[in-house]
Amino acid sequence: MEASAVLVMEDEENLLEAVRTNSHHPRSRVSVRRMRFPHSLHWRIAIAYTILIFLTMGVVSVYLVGFVRNTFISNLERRIGQEARLLSESAVQLFDGFVDTAGLQAASERFGEIIDARVTIINIDGVVLADTLEDSNARGNFAGRAAVPSLKTP
Repeated sequence: MEASAVLVMEDEENLLEAVRTNSHHPRSRVSVRRMRFPHSLHWRIAIAYTILIFLTMGVVSVYLVGFVRNTFISNLERRIGQEARLLSESAVQLFDGFVDTAGLQAASERFGEIIDARVTIINIDGVVLADTLEDSNARGNFAGRAAVPSLKTP
């Protein structure tokens, strides 16, 4: 700022006199410098750090999405495995001697309500004995499905 633009006034008369004398002076206006965007070092540094921050956030977001997805899937697989083992141990008593398909159907529906999931009981050959969603006679054989592990012992 120029020296003529900075005036310290102690009384009103001096202030009015200063306004009258300097109002038509060509340098009495306060100049506003235009912002120079990418040419200034400050702007280059700010843009570089902004890009770096956004790239870092993107990489971290991609990593976290994958991590959360994998964790969710592994926890879900573990929980489903635990429920399947629990149901298989509970259903063992239903296979003593004669297999009652009506009793298996009632048990599968009861188990399905408890765990709030579909329960399908199949025999060692993959034939559906009971199912909570569909008629067990209409389901056919599950032996060839990828979701059914090898049922026969080697």
